[in-house]
Amino acid sequence: SSVEVFANDGKLVLTDQIFPDPSSTGLELYAISGEAKLISMSLYTMESMYTTNRSRVMNRS
Repeated sequence: SSVEVFANDGKLVLTDQIFPDPSSTGLELYAISGEAKLISMSLYTMESMYTTNRSRVMNRS
């Protein structure tokens, strides 16, 4: 999974790849020091970029 967070009108950006446990069903947001406010959130389901046999594409022979 990929997570991107934009803060302070886009002045701060965090991008990370995460590997959640398959049984995970939630999301927790918090601030360690100070306050944070969630203004909007977009979630997208993504599929594999491989639409053909991967080994055939990788070898090209």
